[in-house]
Amino acid sequence: MQKAFNVLVALIGLAVLILALAFVLSLGQDEAESEVAESETSEQIVREEILDALGTTITLRHTCEGEVRRSTELGKLFYCIGDNELVMTDVEGNERSLVEMTSTSLNDAPILDEVDAIGLGEQSKLLFAFAAINCRLLEESCGAGQPHHYINHLYDPSQGSPLASLSNYPKYGTLVWNWLGTKALVPVEQVGGAGCDDGSLVGYDLLADEVVALTDEIGCEFFQGEAKDVTGDEVRAEWGPAYWSGKDEYTTVLLSQDGTWKEITGTF
Repeated sequence: MQKAFNVLVALIGLAVLILALAFVLSLGQDEAESEVAESETSEQIVREEILDALGTTITLRHTCEGEVRRSTELGKLFYCIGDNELVMTDVEGNERSLVEMTSTSLNDAPILDEVDAIGLGEQSKLLFAFAAINCRLLEESCGAGQPHHYINHLYDPSQGSPLASLSNYPKYGTLVWNWLGTKALVPVEQVGGAGCDDGSLVGYDLLADEVVALTDEIGCEFFQGEAKDVTGDEVRAEWGPAYWSGKDEYTTVLLSQDGTWKEITGTF
């Protein structure tokens, strides 16, 4: 009888031990799940870029509160599903939040791209794209009908409200800026794969966010006398280099169909 009682006590003790062990393991699992959830929602860095601009060294940091994903299986770019924030930090550690966006998929996930400092000294400004650019994320060519430029923000510390959104920044062309970084010449640039994309010389007023036609003459990008239309027959006029010859004065040349050069000057 005593032996049976001892066995019963031992079994009860074993059952209590098993229940206690299961409870401890469940606590550990809850803590692990809590740590995973916290790591998925804590602030992470998507991209960081350090550059000399605005008369100092600044850091642009794209952060994510949510999940950071790789763009493709072997991709070099990352994006955020959740709350995106672009923060600028100076050498003294002062931070300024520039843009905040929420994304739910790759299609609306912003990336930091085309960061460019223009102007000199106190006139220096910062241009950048912080937008959903699918062809960049998928690491495809942003050509074949896709814009070459996606810049949509200007940071200009000389203005009372230094951050401005840009809606009309030129989608194509290599911009030639004046020394103030306020206006640019936008020479005609071949966009398609064949033929001639002709047009006039245009200018871009950064502070007004406005594109202005500067000439009535039409021409193609300079192809050393071989510019033709899409039929491959008709030779078109061609633009030569365009440059600033003064604060507001510009100069360009046009190679006409008869092979003569015409110098064109103006103010913008």
